[in-house]
Amino acid sequence: MIVLKGKLAITTDREEQILDEGDAVYIPGDEMHVVTNPLDVPSVGIDIFVPGRSFDFWLKRKSS
Repeated sequence: MIVLKGKLAITTDREEQILDEGDAVYIPGDEMHVVTNPLDVPSVGIDIFVPGRSFDFWLKRKSS
């Protein structure tokens, strides 16, 4: 995850990290995590999946 604008909070089973603009974090592919925006304005980040996930992965996700 790379933060391009604003801030993003990354929460795993072990910890929560707040990332600012320009910050990046590596999360292993098998580690469950949640990304949230702690600000009242939009934030922008890039999440890169290796290996990539199929389009079906996103269609089968549960809605919250």
